[in-house]
Amino acid sequence: MPIRGSRALYKIPLIQVGENAAGTGGRSIVVKIKEPIADFLSLQRMAYNDPDLIGTFGGSGSNAGFKYVKRLGGFRYVSFKVVAKTTFTISEIVRQADGTFAPQTKQFKSFSMGFPRGVSVREFMNWIATTGVLGEIDYIVTPSGTSHPLGPSGS
Repeated sequence: MPIRGSRALYKIPLIQVGENAAGTGGRSIVVKIKEPIADFLSLQRMAYNDPDLIGTFGGSGSNAGFKYVKRLGGFRYVSFKVVAKTTFTISEIVRQADGTFAPQTKQFKSFSMGFPRGVSVREFMNWIATTGVLGEIDYIVTPSGTSHPLGPSGS
């Protein structure tokens, strides 16, 4: 059963896109993640006025120099599946019988996260290990279908 929730933009500084072969340059990846999953991973939503979202028209046209909102973020290029040792406790906002919405805590054995182009398996695993839920994760299934068990640091 999929986790219900709307997607929002989140910037992940540990995953860089656009860097050169030496690993320098580039910018933090911007990902559209379902809010209940992002809350579980303790991610902070991007602000509407984040400098990475604001661009300036160049050239000599009539819009030159004006600001615009960039279309950053994606979630459909590659997907990682995160599998729990037992279960993950994730809070969803669910519509009630009377038409109102309220949080409801549910148990999930796994969840999937889609990413835009530019993320590597190594970067994803290094990032997910820093989220504070490493002790709850049994293994990761990569976009190619390979399973990678996660254990304590150094194992």
